[in-house]
Amino acid sequence: MAQIIRTRRDIKENWETENPVLALGEQGYETDTKKLKFGNGVNSWNELPYFRGAFEEEDEEKLDDIPTPDTIVVDDDIKELFKNVTYNAANGVLSFTRNNGTIVTVDLPLELIVSSGHYDSTTKSIILVLANNEELSIPVSDLVNEYYADNTTLELKTVNGKLTFNVKDGVFVKSQTGKGLSTNDYTTTEKNKLAGIASGAQVNKIEKILVNGVEQPITDKTVSIEVKTTTNKVYGIRRSLTSNTSPAWERIEDSVGLTANATKNGTAVTNDFDNIYPWSDIITYNYDVTAKAITAYYGEPTFKFNGTNGEVLTRIPEFYYKRYVSNNYEYILISKEKKDGYIKSEQFSVGRYTYSGSASRVYSRSGYEPFRSYNITNARNYARALGDGFGQMDWHYFIIQMLYLVEYANYDCQTMLGQGRTASSNTTPNNSGGCDSLGMRSGCLGNNGTYSVIYRGIEDPYGNIWQFVDGINVQDHKPYICYDANKYAVDTFTGSYHALNYTMPSANGYASKLGCDSNNPLVSLTTEASGSSTTNMCDYYYQQDGNHIALVGGAWAGSLYAGLWSWSFTWVSTDYDTSVGARLLRNQ
Repeated sequence: MAQIIRTRRDIKENWETENPVLALGEQGYETDTKKLKFGNGVNSWNELPYFRGAFEEEDEEKLDDIPTPDTIVVDDDIKELFKNVTYNAANGVLSFTRNNGTIVTVDLPLELIVSSGHYDSTTKSIILVLANNEELSIPVSDLVNEYYADNTTLELKTVNGKLTFNVKDGVFVKSQTGKGLSTNDYTTTEKNKLAGIASGAQVNKIEKILVNGVEQPITDKTVSIEVKTTTNKVYGIRRSLTSNTSPAWERIEDSVGLTANATKNGTAVTNDFDNIYPWSDIITYNYDVTAKAITAYYGEPTFKFNGTNGEVLTRIPEFYYKRYVSNNYEYILISKEKKDGYIKSEQFSVGRYTYSGSASRVYSRSGYEPFRSYNITNARNYARALGDGFGQMDWHYFIIQMLYLVEYANYDCQTMLGQGRTASSNTTPNNSGGCDSLGMRSGCLGNNGTYSVIYRGIEDPYGNIWQFVDGINVQDHKPYICYDANKYAVDTFTGSYHALNYTMPSANGYASKLGCDSNNPLVSLTTEASGSSTTNMCDYYYQQDGNHIALVGGAWAGSLYAGLWSWSFTWVSTDYDTSVGARLLRNQ
């Protein structure tokens, strides 16, 4: 099947009203004037010149000085060939109306003036010689489908910029209604060529058409492709900050009426966000750190959870967000497309699992005991040893928090996703991979505090072991944030580390309020700790005076203290323990 390439097109008035900026080399066509422009990626439509051919700069200057003809005179004799021939001086289009009523138009660069013309009997074409000595060839076969020309002379001449056609009488045989050409109207060469064309043959036939890897059916030389278009939607939540202890948020914008559930026993549940971007595009994949290449995505035949096909990472796609406080409400909005006031979250990946391995090589893979007992600086170096772009979890953790919140509209992650491995009776962490059978679904296989939990391809985001969060330093309850992974350093509170505009509590307790810094809207840490396991954030806050690093999530016996908003700022930079580990981060 022949391909059809369509150029952007509209009438002149609409082009000038919209005045778009065309990409470099992109074409724009005025359907009413038949004129063409090429974009340069910079100038808007009204600033672009019309295309009139490829000329040297010297020739362009000469052409600008040449007047434009306003008419073409057609002798009466040509009406034996056509019903009518007209010329539109406004757009330079020459129109031939055939005897069968169809019209053929030729867009002539007549602003150059046709200096002479003749009929070439060899090529059966009208040859126009322009003022810049360029020749324009118009095959008669493109214009006349009712006549057969043989050694015919079309006489053309110009007088004062007017082009005149004259056709000799008695040369063309006028077609009759209901009758076609006889076989004698073709040359022997043409007859042989026609005889060699198989019935139903097509030029440049396409044997197969794939859309996103799916073959499309071809019926009667027609391919029907449905392209679904959607308006840019915004998914959001808001929560009152006035005398509100509920962990629930109110769904707003396009989130209204949506449902999000997580399995608690492995069975299927309904979650509308499975089909909504960016949640729908979160995907686990294998990555070869030596080849620096993705080797397989979850669901493909070669994908492996166990690390034999590369690190097991989960990709979070790019999107735009807006987080702010207004009229005693906190708002979080997420959009696929850029909108005014929104911040872009670039695509990144995290380990599906926490570290396994040893000091000589860390991994993200299924089936292994978590690697623990090292300080935050060592954890950073272990990750960087895997190559450019690798580090340990940092401020991107707040992106994951935000995605969870807009999806489930509730701080109480242990109720929404599952308890995770947090039961007070647990004495050791689980090996990685306990949620592999869930694939990209969220939840757990059991909800008694002994099973691991997963959120969209991120296993044990809370519970099992505490995890370092790099780039956050705290000095006497004052938090500092650094967004530059190359500048991460412990016990640093100047330079690339910026103080947030709030101070955290000086006493332990369940988080009841989070800070909001308009210059750092993504980073929300505990500012009040007077809640409970069923109110507000539902997770526990730990603190000490002095300089400290950040731990998040809680460990295997954390009970109701654990969760996505469970923070510990009690560790100094050199501390290490069997209850603490790390998770890979890959910037892309």
